[in-house]
Amino acid sequence: MQAIVNQSRKDLAQPGLRWFVSQQPPTDVEKLNTIDVVGNMAEVAAGDPNLIHLRALHLPPQEKMLVITTGGIVQLGEVMARGYLENQ
Repeated sequence: MQAIVNQSRKDLAQPGLRWFVSQQPPTDVEKLNTIDVVGNMAEVAAGDPNLIHLRALHLPPQEKMLVITTGGIVQLGEVMARGYLENQ
């Protein structure tokens, strides 16, 4: 994640470009459950004052993996809007 952020700032010649990164609940896949995705993202964000980590970990249940329901999309939008307003 940090590499993408850094490269975009370089490409756009905006070293202080702010990024707002939302994080939905990690997929429950046995092979991946040993990776602390939330902790890793929090660590990256803690080291970059212009990377805002927005946790959207309490979205409504999803029937299919990687598909957010309409209610989830609305809640995610609310999380992102609050995060943006709180970090102005």
